[in-house]
Amino acid sequence: MPKVLPAIYSYEDMKAKWLQDNPDEPYTRRSDLETGRYALDKWLIRVDDEGKTLAVIGWKEHPKHTVTGGLLATARGREIGNNTAALVAARKPQMPQNNPLVTSFKHRDGDNSRWIAGGKKAGWAFPDDTELFEQYSSLLPEDVKNDWLQAYPETFGTKPINPEALSKEMYDGVEQFMIAKNERYIRELGESGYNIIDTTNNKRLNTIGLSKSQAKNMIKLLKEGKSVWEYTKPRHSRWKSQLKKSASNWANILKVMPPSKYRDYAVPEKDNSHVTYPPKAYDYGTVRAIVRGHYLLGVHSGHGTSDRNTDEIEQWVKCLEAKSQGRYWFYRNADENNYEIILADIYTVKGSRIAGTTKDFNRNMPTFAALESGETELITKLIVFTNYFKSMTLSQLQREFTNRTRVDCFYTGIKPSHPKGQAIKQKIKKPDGPKPIVPRTYSPNKRGKKRSRNQQGRNKEAEFQRRRRR
Repeated sequence: MPKVLPAIYSYEDMKAKWLQDNPDEPYTRRSDLETGRYALDKWLIRVDDEGKTLAVIGWKEHPKHTVTGGLLATARGREIGNNTAALVAARKPQMPQNNPLVTSFKHRDGDNSRWIAGGKKAGWAFPDDTELFEQYSSLLPEDVKNDWLQAYPETFGTKPINPEALSKEMYDGVEQFMIAKNERYIRELGESGYNIIDTTNNKRLNTIGLSKSQAKNMIKLLKEGKSVWEYTKPRHSRWKSQLKKSASNWANILKVMPPSKYRDYAVPEKDNSHVTYPPKAYDYGTVRAIVRGHYLLGVHSGHGTSDRNTDEIEQWVKCLEAKSQGRYWFYRNADENNYEIILADIYTVKGSRIAGTTKDFNRNMPTFAALESGETELITKLIVFTNYFKSMTLSQLQREFTNRTRVDCFYTGIKPSHPKGQAIKQKIKKPDGPKPIVPRTYSPNKRGKKRSRNQQGRNKEAEFQRRRRR
């Protein structure tokens, strides 16, 4: 099985091993990239079972930033695939964790648009994305930013090494940059949406989570001195009562969220709901795991779980990755008194509609790594985590989520104390053959019993005819 060697090679040593393993396919790099801003002096090598080079990737550490690049695969490496994901994952912990990354998405064959599109999906910011680029590039020394912009005005990309969890030092850098530009109000992504922060006292101004457009509008109104009541109005009394609860109650409302390496995934709910929490996705080789917005809304809105272990979802993926297409459920843990349930759908058949969306699984989706590297590697399976329930009776599970197969991930069988709930009525099977003929019997109405309207009408007509004959 291919692996990334733990050793960090110099540029010359990397080229020597490449040439030794691939004498008919020498490593080449433009001479202008071997010196100056793009000179990379640290390299990782991915090899096959025989220890022969399949692909390489490089970087260079500077005091305030890290330059990345140099990704190249051999012909055999491209056939095996998954080089980018493996090398990027192995390189990340080797680099300084507080320095922003810098690179140029310039393809050897000139197809820069595809590389830039892949870079954006991987979290890189480019000059055409003014707002995000302004934020990320503010983390760089001014001379570094200007130098790279001049050299690569369209393909220059930058991002923090951990975009989802900026360190305090990096965040302070962004905040100071914003203040230096006389921006009193800044937008900040919180747990329930965007928040508007007054930098003079570092206080949040909105009382409800905002969408991106709402946050922009609120800042605009604040700058114009207009009312922002719709974003700062008091919460509903239900929220007030919840806020009065003890801290111990809130401690139980914890979430199982995807790891930070999961990225936003452009497959929205078909009813356009849950826009505050877009789906998240990550590729495990050619298996793509997706956490639906419906699930994310559930864990954000008070469906409690028992810890904040962000690696837990990866254990779910390991449990399901060998399963065929189908709809499944499993217990979240082995505790016999815990009945938390996870629902998941698996897709392997071309043309299958992905639940909750208007998209079909077409088996022509390239992996995220392939989008970034230009390789040909397609997704072969989707694992979609659709919903989470803290407690559900077995009958409710059977009634509302039919045709789901139990998977024994963390507990084998049905937990003995799991509430069964109201019994589900089973239809009585009717006997085969024609129905038996049952003769109808008639009996006169008993005196005093209410007669039908037709019978009453006939009686009145008979009484009228009798009176006429008198």
